Amino acid sequence: MDIKIIQLHKKAAGTFDNIEDKVHLNPDNRSVAIADGATQGYQSGFWADLLAGEFILEPVFNKEQFDSAILQKCLTKFNSHAYSIPAPANKALAILDLSKRKEGASATFLGIRISGNGACDVIACGDCLLIRRTPGLQSNHLFPFADLSSLNANTAFISSRLLGENRWDPRILHTEELFVDDSDELYVMTDALARMVFQDPGALDRLNALADFQQLLDFATRNWENGRLDNDDLTLVRITHVREQGVKVQRIVPHTGFSFNFSPPAYSPSREPSSQEPTSSMPSAAAPWPASRTTNVASPAAPPPSFTPPPPPFTPPSPPPPSDLGSLKAELGDLKNYVLNTGASSRARNRQRFVTIAAIVGILVVIQAFILVSAGNTRSRLNKLESWRDTATRDVSRLSDSVYRIRNRRESPAAASTAVNRLPEAAASNRPQDAAASTPAHRSDSPAVKKTPPAAPLKPRPAKPNPDSPHPQSIIK
Repeated sequence: MDIKIIQLHKKAAGTFDNIEDKVHLNPDNRSVAIADGATQGYQSGFWADLLAGEFILEPVFNKEQFDSAILQKCLTKFNSHAYSIPAPANKALAILDLSKRKEGASATFLGIRISGNGACDVIACGDCLLIRRTPGLQSNHLFPFADLSSLNANTAFISSRLLGENRWDPRILHTEELFVDDSDELYVMTDALARMVFQDPGALDRLNALADFQQLLDFATRNWENGRLDNDDLTLVRITHVREQGVKVQRIVPHTGFSFNFSPPAYSPSREPSSQEPTSSMPSAAAPWPASRTTNVASPAAPPPSFTPPPPPFTPPSPPPPSDLGSLKAELGDLKNYVLNTGASSRARNRQRFVTIAAIVGILVVIQAFILVSAGNTRSRLNKLESWRDTATRDVSRLSDSVYRIRNRRESPAAASTAVNRLPEAAASNRPQDAAASTPAHRSDSPAVKKTPPAAPLKPRPAKPNPDSPHPQSIIK
């Protein structure tokens, strides 16, 4: 089985040591794993390294077992590593570091195991892509995404924070089983190259034609500049001759000392990383393959055994020019000012909120006082109106008494009529003057606006004898 690994870090990473795409392979069980750490997370490159390195030791393709057998081990190692990192001495950087720690690390993942008979098991999470290309066929087999829209719509990650909070759902994993012929080609890649291949299928052939790092650098720089390739870490693993015994590995990666920030030292073939050099940052216990396994791996790019080039003199990499140091200090100063200004603006917003709340409370107190004063005035008015009502009630009682006496012949109708005619004058004389003056004039039902006309005098009815009544004197109904 032949494996070709192509990797290049993005410009913002500076050196290849800071790449967040990790590749691990195990020649004994013929497994390969890639993981892409999220730039926004905390130590996402180390988290991706743990996922890929732990998978190749004992590959698992069951969703439920993948959580317990792979992810929980990675989470324990990641927490131990995070606790060992001290916080920055600068307060502003310490605040940013704390927020990053709370966010945790995230990474996408794809693992594959190929048996000698061509059976292939795959498990994936996130936007990594597997392509099986068969010579003579127009279409390729894609997993887990069939087109660019489904790739862009996927937002799944393996998150250390969700795992620690027991909120990670293993159902976001995708698994598949397929059979591969010896003439088939398998391509495993991270999201940046996957998007480019979806948009331009011919890019896969151009990637296959890359023979050294300089061609890879020219390819990446040209496509970064014209916008056909996302400015992100690049990782591609090509697997061919899957039914052949043994594993041959070829790596096209940046040579030692290469950086996008300053000029690298002179290139020397002896300093090119060989296939036996693990390029990951994992501990030695979780290396891609132990030293005892290196006899099964051969690199086509290695020099013949008969040729032993003399070791070149050690030349330490040149430090960055003063201009870069000045720009770095300026960036750190801008970051500090941003954090301080953010804190000052936050305090100003808090003061403004306090003033607003105090003003609202003051307005509520004034409204409450006005309501209390208005309630007192209303109570006094109600008391005066009650006294007026009592006077009117007494007048009505007198009228009722007069009517009762008239019916029982106790009082003459002329006297009752005179008493009734005097009732409005008595009511007006007994009405409280202050209550009438204090009644609002704008109310339509108030006595000051709506005056009740005086009652018409009662006219006595002519007496008619009632022959059926035992009492002839009761002639008034």
